[in-house]
Amino acid sequence: MIEFATTEVEWRPQLEGGRYALEVYLPEGYHKTHAARYLIGHSDGIAAVVVDQSAHQGGWVSIGQYSFDPEGDNFLKLSNATGEAMSDLVVVFDAARWSYLGPFSEGGNQPVEGDSNLSS
Repeated sequence: MIEFATTEVEWRPQLEGGRYALEVYLPEGYHKTHAARYLIGHSDGIAAVVVDQSAHQGGWVSIGQYSFDPEGDNFLKLSNATGEAMSDLVVVFDAARWSYLGPFSEGGNQPVEGDSNLSS
């Protein structure tokens, strides 16, 4: 099982304060993991979102809507620590985008349905 990360990617966006939709791009191909765990640092804390990358081929995938403070610890992290048995599955690290939705909204963070918020 891969429980400890051997590879980690971190995005540190320079954002104006406000509410953003956060998406990641998953290209076609690859034998992808079923449990990619994204950590999102936002204005209310840290959210964890697990994405079955194998279910997405060649497109953008929403991982929620969050408020970000321009002076805050804003980040998106992804590692290869999936908890899955070691096999030929890969964790795909590609692109991420933050799309501005409007002014800052306290307590209005919404990870995608079924995912867990670690702190608020």
